[in-house]
Amino acid sequence: MNVSGRAKYEVVIVVIVVLLAIAIAVGLYAGRSKVHNGKQMIAELSAIRSAVSLYTTTNRALPPNLEILTKATYDASGIARPYLEKMHANAEGKLVDPFGKPYSYDTKRGLVASTSPGYGEW
Repeated sequence: MNVSGRAKYEVVIVVIVVLLAIAIAVGLYAGRSKVHNGKQMIAELSAIRSAVSLYTTTNRALPPNLEILTKATYDASGIARPYLEKMHANAEGKLVDPFGKPYSYDTKRGLVASTSPGYGEW
């Protein structure tokens, strides 16, 4: 019986099992990250849409762009509050979703949507 030959096979099997475990863990982490970003996007879209509605109600006009919602304020019982709390923005100052794509905004209808592939209908 060759002990060193057997030990080599055992090491190879252990390495393969460890690599498979790592591959599964990375796959699960990547899937959870996408799910988390999707949930975050739903929350952000809801907040932006509410801010557009509030702006429209208080100013009797749709906002000219989404960025104004983070800069303009409204009076809430004597306290000036922004329509929308600070959100992630790209280098151009446009609001971006958790995937890094800018939100689209229809200035005529007040509709807000994501431009990330697969999330445009949210």
